[in-house]
Amino acid sequence: MKGRSGAQALMSGPSIGGQELIMKAAAVLDVPELLTTAEVSALLKVNRSTLSRWRSAGAGPRVTWLTANIPRYQRDDIIEWLRQASA
Repeated sequence: MKGRSGAQALMSGPSIGGQELIMKAAAVLDVPELLTTAEVSALLKVNRSTLSRWRSAGAGPRVTWLTANIPRYQRDDIIEWLRQASA
């Protein structure tokens, strides 16, 4: 990996487990943790369909779309949404 930037090294393929590499890269680059719909629904103790309805209505935690079919939630956005909902 000599002579390549960190981003180029990350893109060229992991030398360690893929998930571990992603987590290390996220920590170094200060990327927020992204949670899946299943993870957020378990955290909030609501059904996944409830999160879907909230997304459609603009009523739930802020969502980040990785693609048109892949919603993700930032932990900080969930915490902020909970603070506002309880105020």
